[in-house]
Formats: sequence, C-alpha cells, structure tokens
Amino acid sequence: MLRSTVLLSLALLAGRFAGLARELSLASLFGISRDADVAVLLLVLPDLMVNLLVSGGLGAALLPRFALLDPAGRAALYRNVAAVSLCVFGVLAVMVALFPRLVFQILAPGVALPVNPVIVGAVALAMPLTALAGVTGAYLNAANRFFITGCGTLIFNLCVLAALFLVRSPTDALRLLSLGILVGAAVRWAVQLLVLPPQVWHGWQQTFHLDGPLLRAFCAASLAAALTLLAPVLVRAIASTVGPGAIASLNYAQKLVELPVAILITSISTVALSRLSKLYAENKTEMASHTLSRDMQYALLLSLAVVLFGLAFADAAVQVLFGRGQMGAAALARVTALTKIALLGIPAVAVSGLAIVDLSARQLNGTVLRQTLLSLALLPLLATPGILTGSETLLMVAVVGFQWVQAILMTRVANLSLCRPRALLNNPACRAAVIIVFIAAVAGGVDLVTSLHNPWLRITMAGAGFGLALSFPVRKFARAMPQAGMT
Repeated sequence: MLRSTVLLSLALLAGRFAGLARELSLASLFGISRDADVAVLLLVLPDLMVNLLVSGGLGAALLPRFALLDPAGRAALYRNVAAVSLCVFGVLAVMVALFPRLVFQILAPGVALPVNPVIVGAVALAMPLTALAGVTGAYLNAANRFFITGCGTLIFNLCVLAALFLVRSPTDALRLLSLGILVGAAVRWAVQLLVLPPQVWHGWQQTFHLDGPLLRAFCAASLAAALTLLAPVLVRAIASTVGPGAIASLNYAQKLVELPVAILITSISTVALSRLSKLYAENKTEMASHTLSRDMQYALLLSLAVVLFGLAFADAAVQVLFGRGQMGAAALARVTALTKIALLGIPAVAVSGLAIVDLSARQLNGTVLRQTLLSLALLPLLATPGILTGSETLLMVAVVGFQWVQAILMTRVANLSLCRPRALLNNPACRAAVIIVFIAAVAGGVDLVTSLHNPWLRITMAGAGFGLALSFPVRKFARAMPQAGMT
C-alpha cells in the first residue's frame, strides 16, 4: 500500500504542480478580472467532472463491484459502463453546445459568457471524453494501476499550459484555452487506453448487465460526490454577483490549497478505497478497521503540518507563485487572506474523505448521500453573512464550515470514535502531533523574529521545516503503530 501511495502521490504531485502552473498562467494573463472569471468557468466543467468521476461517485460505485468480479467480468462491466457514460455525457455535451448561456449562467449568474462556437464546442466535446477517462481510471485503479490514472491530471494540465503558451493576444486567449481543454481530455483518455490489460478487448460476447444494486450505488455515490463538489461551485456562483474578480480570487486560493490536499491526502484515499473494497469483499472487517484508522491518523498528521506551515507562510507562497503579470499588491492580499481561511478546512477534508471511502467500500453509498444532503442543506445558512455583506471572505468561511459539518457527520456514521482503542487520536498519533506543532512553532517564531522580506528565503525555510515536521514525527508514529495494535 505504501508503494502504491507513493507512486500515486508522485503522479498527483506532478499533476497538481502543472495545475498550479496553469493557474499562474491564468493569473498572469488575466489577473483578477472579468476575463479571469470567464477563464475559470471554462475550466469548471472538466475539473468538476474529473473530481466527480475519478475521485467521486464513479470510483466509489465501481471499485467495490470490480473487487467481486473475475477479470472477464471486470472487463465486461468496464465496457458496459463506458458505453453508458458515453451516451449520458454525450447528451449533456449536446445540451451545453445548444444552450451555453443557460448552463454557464447557472454556474455564475453574474458573469456574461461570450458565446463563441469554437469555445463552447471544444468545452462540450471535452465532457464525454472526460467521462470515458473516469471510467477507464476506475478500472485501472481496480487493477492497482494507480500511477497511470494519477498521471491523467498531469497530461490534461500540460495540454492546457501548452495552449496558454501559444497565446499572443488577449482576443485569442479564451479560444486557445478551450482548445487546450479539448486536447487535454482526449490525450488523457488515449494514454489510459494504451495501458489497458489485453482482456478488456477480448470476450466481447460476454456481457455484464447493469443490475439495480449497481445502478443505485452509482447514482447515490455520484450524487453524493456531486453535492460535495457543489458547495464551492455554489459559492463561486454567489461570488459572481459580489464584484469583478471574485470568482478568480476564490479559485486561485482554492487551487493553492488543493495542491497539498491532492498530494498528501487524496492519494491516501484513492489507494484506501481499492484496498478496503477488497478487504470487505473478503470479509476481513477487522483488518479493514485497522487500515482505516491508520490511514485516518496519517492523513490528520499530514493535514496538521500543512495547516500550521500554511498559515505562517501563506503570504510568501502567494507572492512567489502569483506575484507577476496582472497581479498587483491588492490582488495578492486578497488571495492570501482567502488561502489562509481555506487552509482551515484541510483536516475536515481528510476526515470526511476517508470516512466516505470506508462507507463506499462497504457499499453504504445511500448513507453517504443522506449525510451529504444534510451538510449541503446548511450551506445557505453558512453563506448568508457573505451574501448580505457581499464579502468573498465570508463566502470562503462558508465553504470551510460546510467541510467541517460534513466531516462531523461522516465520522459519526462511520463509527470513528475519538476515545476507544485504535481511535483517531491515540497516544502515538498525539505524540507525533505535538512534535509537528513544536517544529511549526519554531519555524514560525524564527520567521517572525528575523522579519525576512525575501519571499524565496521564507519559502525555503518553510520547506525545510515542513520536511522535518513530516519526516521525524511521522516515522516515529509509524514505529509506534505495532505497539498500538495497528499492524
């Protein structure tokens, strides 16, 4: 599991860095403006579908079923689901192409999208290609080919970056961006097809009928994942009415925070879903419980380190990454403030993500859906202060509040107690957490006393402290795990 997690983390690391470079290119080209809002909206649909299909409902529904089937059955199921996905998302693509204003006005009622056939057509065609890549990625994950699936984000972002590199005038920027989205979606799926096992293309006479339980699991898991992802989408839609650049500033902050989340947490969840699905399929519930508790503790320790160092050095990171092109001092300050707030939601994302993985592996997708609906029902209440005051800061607070509400609810239904043995906060985990807090406090204190003005020096110091905070306490925690019964 460690080897799979490391390989997936490396792939996600490269992909997220390419994604961050994509956001930096957008910031340099558009700054925080109306055009920046439109550019973000063009990327919303493929980004939303990637998260929904790869790390959301599709994987949660398919991986437990793949674990129960023999290779021929998995291949037949893959072919059937791919065909259904192509039809469904093909219809959605047609709707986007025919009614682009309606679709994008739902996503951002305060932004006028320029209706250009090339722009709209390219984004629409990318939708079924992204769906097919999601199905193929779930199949590859079931076959323990995590690295290939993890490289999908890298491939997509590199294609978008190449398109942005070709921009020579502001009038061409949005058109080239949409073409980059289409090419990225196509190349990502093509690479996955090249590494599919040969049995996928054999035995076409064998079919796998999509039965009721699988369809219900898929619908529940997909809807739950969509509702989870809907919170920041709804907040961005509200932000479109706040003023120019609100969508872009929220997006830049969220993308900056998503980088460590994807590298350190999402990779654990992705591997855990495949592993837990197999353990539950083999009725090894005790081992599955040990695995879940251990992964949850690792994720929380990593989250703690990210939050502490992020709060102390967020301004330096924003300055280094975004301080160029159209990004002035006021724009950098906006992104920094939003980033610090978004960091507070990382532990909640870690807890809820792994709790959802456990419930999905047990095929309790209906439970995930009900708790997600309850969490989302509270979002309007959380967002009310931001709506009344027109504050993007309070809107980001609403997103973090939603994440914590969801984490509390998911932890409760997954029976992850903080008190009993193998709990989230047992003695080895607490000792490691204290060491991480101490190292982060020392790094922050040195930064405060020295008053360094060079952001590159501050980032270097933060990186050294972060590496130390992870290496020593996490290794100490791992050695103590067998003593805690967590082998």
